[in-house]
Amino acid sequence: MLLRLIRGNVAVGREADFVATCRQQAIERARSRGLVSFFSGYQPVDGGDRFVMAAVWESEADAVNAGGDAYQPAIVAIFDGVARVESFDVYDIIEPAFRGVIDAPGGVVRVTTARVSGAGLEQLMHWFVGQPRGRASMTQRLLLGWALGQRPVAGSDEIEVVAVSAWPSPLVIEAIAEPGRTGATLYADMDRFTDNVHVEHYRAVALELPDALSDVGSRRVIAARFDTREAADATAAGLKAAVASPHDANISVAPLGAPGAPPDVRSFIVVARVSISEYARAERLIAQLSGEIILSQPDTTEAVGARSGAEAFPALTPAPGLSPA
Repeated sequence: MLLRLIRGNVAVGREADFVATCRQQAIERARSRGLVSFFSGYQPVDGGDRFVMAAVWESEADAVNAGGDAYQPAIVAIFDGVARVESFDVYDIIEPAFRGVIDAPGGVVRVTTARVSGAGLEQLMHWFVGQPRGRASMTQRLLLGWALGQRPVAGSDEIEVVAVSAWPSPLVIEAIAEPGRTGATLYADMDRFTDNVHVEHYRAVALELPDALSDVGSRRVIAARFDTREAADATAAGLKAAVASPHDANISVAPLGAPGAPPDVRSFIVVARVSISEYARAERLIAQLSGEIILSQPDTTEAVGARSGAEAFPALTPAPGLSPA
């Protein structure tokens, strides 16, 4: 897998056209073969706007077929007169990879670059996996999506690492990060492994994906526990009525041993895959029926790109406890 990271400047007075073009491209290319995930954002800088677009692809061939090669990317012509591409960077993906198109109005796309040694990268990955359960759980609950990539630094034994992550709002990032980490990694412990850290925040483009593309929008796996089968069944029925595509939501109900209770005392669990736009409704429905959310994390089980009914994509391992941001 590879990550294409594109940065540039929006032409003065063409901000609305830039957003409209992003929406059009997201709709037209959402089912491109091999597309794994897509992020887009923009930020005011010195009287203008800078933008970022990040796309993860299953292979270089998929990326070239959909978006041109690195020497002549299609996005240059698409944005002609609207925005100017300043940089086009390619990284190898560090798996597991988030799958989905980020459509998060009011959200933040955070881009963090840093340099690490080969040994430092391995230590950093071990550090992510070993995070305290509470911190990992909160981050998985709030993180909307991520892409983590690497590439060698020319003329050096160092590795450049980039983390693209999406969050519901700037306040969420502040709540997750340790105090005083503006412009730095989220946690001071990461400073042991990284150097030349650069952090950028962009306002996520509201793509307004139509219902017909609800299956390619970024999704979350949500699991909730209920004391009775009746409440669990009512929640499952409510979710089926609330989501755009019940088939893609994969809603299920199953018995679950209640924590601290004898084996013959059961509670029930409802599991569903919901889009970001559907998540708030699902959360309210669960609360109204006295359920308890016990899991909420980005879904990494299905590819975004076009596929036939006979075509299957391998499931990825669960997301790490923390994704770097």
